[in-house]
Amino acid sequence: MGEADLIAALTENGFSLNESRAYTALLSSGPSTGYEVGQKAQIPRSAVYGALRRLVSTGAARSIAGHPERFVAAPAKALLSLLRD
Repeated sequence: MGEADLIAALTENGFSLNESRAYTALLSSGPSTGYEVGQKAQIPRSAVYGALRRLVSTGAARSIAGHPERFVAAPAKALLSLLRD
C-alpha cells in the first residue's frame, strides 16, 4: 500500500488529514520528535503535536518518554485491521 492509499484509508476511517500525514511520516521514519514529524509531513508545528496526541490516544502511535519526547507508529497492517473491525 502506497502512502497516498494509506492516507486515504485512514481519512476514510475518521482520521484527519494531519493525523494521517503524521502517521505515514512516523511509519516511514521510525521514532521521531514532533518537530521531525512536522517537517516530514509538512504539518505546521502549531498542529503537529495535537495530531500526534490524537494518534497516541487512538493507539495508532505511542509516545516514548524523554527529552525530547519521540513518537513511533503502530504497524500499518495492525492499525488498518483494527479500524476495519
